[in-house]
Amino acid sequence: IQSAMNEFVNKEYLQTPPVFSAKKINGTRASDLARQGKPPELKSVSVVIESFHCTLVAGLEVHFTVRCSKGTYVRTLAEDLAKKLSTIAHVKSLRRTAVGNFQISEALPLSLVTQKSLDEVVLDMARSTAFLPPFPLLAGESEMIAKGKVGEVTTRLANSGLTPSVYCGFDLNSENAKAGGLFHLRPGHRAEFLRGLILS
Repeated sequence: IQSAMNEFVNKEYLQTPPVFSAKKINGTRASDLARQGKPPELKSVSVVIESFHCTLVAGLEVHFTVRCSKGTYVRTLAEDLAKKLSTIAHVKSLRRTAVGNFQISEALPLSLVTQKSLDEVVLDMARSTAFLPPFPLLAGESEMIAKGKVGEVTTRLANSGLTPSVYCGFDLNSENAKAGGLFHLRPGHRAEFLRGLILS
């Protein structure tokens, strides 16, 4: 099993999304089309499997951990693994343990969140955007953004050479890491200011 898993790691892996997925076809979710009896033909997408480890074999059950790129369908990965092993499989349970630099070990149950203050449960901007490419503001741009004037900044971001679909984090006030926001550079190099967060 592990040998077959290794064949997916750090190699080109073209994965076909399941028809019951949130993928949109001309503005309509693939799952909605499938429920209407019109299952769409979805194109294969290149995804990256960084690690794929078998942690337990218990009878017919195989437990595994996987670290993968955005857009990977783990249920489809399990089915593709089964095909490599000349068998069939489905995922019985699935648990996401990390997203970016956020770990499940840092998560708080809702019951605990309601008992704590905002400062104790909300991550500051520097921590929550640490995995994003930084976008340093020039002199005066912080004041412009605070007043809602983001035209010049979004133009500069669009011309920054960053890959489309990237999010950038920034601090509105370097002395207060809890004041900041996000920019989104969209495909076609159109940048938009998403939000400023002032948490203190």
